[in-house]
Amino acid sequence: MTGTMDRRATIAASVGWLLFFAIVANVLLFTAKSANPLVISDAWHYLASFVEKASRGMLGPSDFFAKRTAIDHSLPLHKLLLLINYRYFHLDFRLDAFVGLGFAIATLLLLRGVLRQSVGEAFYTAPAQVGFIALSAVYLSLNASVIYEWPLLTMGFSTLFFSFLLFACSWQACSRGRYGALLLASAACLIVADDGGIIAIIAASGALVLLAAMGCNRRSALVAIVVLAVSIVGYKVAYQLLAPPYQPVPLAPNLEAILSSPALMSRLTDWIRIPLSMSVLQASQSQAIFGGQGHRVEIALAASIAIAHLLFWWQLLRKPPSMAGHVAACAMFLFYGLCCGVLIARVPALGDIAFRQPRYVIFYQLNIVALMMLAVQSFAGARQHRQARVMAIGLLAASLVLVLIQVPLIRNGWKRQPFAHHYVVQLAAQMDALANDPGAVPAHCLPQLTICGMPEAKRAELMALLRNEHLNLFSPDFRATHGLPATR
Repeated sequence: MTGTMDRRATIAASVGWLLFFAIVANVLLFTAKSANPLVISDAWHYLASFVEKASRGMLGPSDFFAKRTAIDHSLPLHKLLLLINYRYFHLDFRLDAFVGLGFAIATLLLLRGVLRQSVGEAFYTAPAQVGFIALSAVYLSLNASVIYEWPLLTMGFSTLFFSFLLFACSWQACSRGRYGALLLASAACLIVADDGGIIAIIAASGALVLLAAMGCNRRSALVAIVVLAVSIVGYKVAYQLLAPPYQPVPLAPNLEAILSSPALMSRLTDWIRIPLSMSVLQASQSQAIFGGQGHRVEIALAASIAIAHLLFWWQLLRKPPSMAGHVAACAMFLFYGLCCGVLIARVPALGDIAFRQPRYVIFYQLNIVALMMLAVQSFAGARQHRQARVMAIGLLAASLVLVLIQVPLIRNGWKRQPFAHHYVVQLAAQMDALANDPGAVPAHCLPQLTICGMPEAKRAELMALLRNEHLNLFSPDFRATHGLPATR
């Protein structure tokens, strides 16, 4: 009997790894084909403010922490990668996409380890393996393929990796008193994610409060919360001493008017519905797949996920504390915090449409990750055979739905890929035109060429930098690698 169970566990684990590698291989290949290697959007700002300084040998530690405004992010890890890219890779931004994807894969392996440690041998059963595969499929979904087409967005996975590392360390601090690891993880999270790191620390603190309320080593939980609070204060003090000043901007100047709007309840419903539905299907995908029924599918999806959130907290609060449950609670709090961040920082300036930006799918997916982690934990923790069977059926059903949804999403992503390459070719042609005559802005300058809005002198300066140092489009090797025509 034991031999049969061992064989089943081996088969389940082997199939699980094969499916995981298939998911990773698909997104790696898509990124290789679709990641935009050119200088686009915010990269023009960093070219002017960071790479140009590097070319003159004028970079200092403070430059890695510089940001434009109070709602900007310092992104020192991105800038370190940018410096490496400039020195050794001709400023090919596809490198950023692969580094970001590496962090995404590392995050999934971290979550796999958390689940395996929490549920033990039950992790090697078919329902648990399918649950983890569904989690991985959503985390690396082509639901918002722009995440892999725009390397700056792909690098967003780096901040999430350090957030999950923080969550795992906060459990270790509470259960085993490992406060040194927690302090290091919180420092890394703050440095890499800046304000996003503060949200992650608040999320971890909220989950620690739950652990204390559930009777899990209250003294250790309190000490861990104090360590996290001290890390935020220390980071803020160090940042003020090290970083250059940035432009102050009023935070959420119109938020009070928004919250006092007569249509607040309707808007509040949208603020909840959009992140929930987009975590699985963004609007363009639901319309492409379901046509005229797309909006109804979004509503049904959001309602189902909202019910799952209620079940999530009901299950979490009535079960014994576990590492997987704690990390899931942290991830759910992070999801709520990041949604609030969009509301406070973006909605007053951009309106409710800010919630629909595909770039935020990378954060919206966190609630599905949390739901699936707790679902696997609940299945493994079921003590009665009948209860375990019900949990297994529910876990398998939810997982299969999430995995099957990926089929049309993958198809739509790959259909979009040739158009993404065509866009790169158009960008390259306009960059060539600007290099030849920086004073003549193309009549229909593409939105991602933010250099078009810069003063003529700055355009000439940046184009000269790229051309003289054979960077990006102006490196023959770069053009050959990405199938772009040689300069005439």
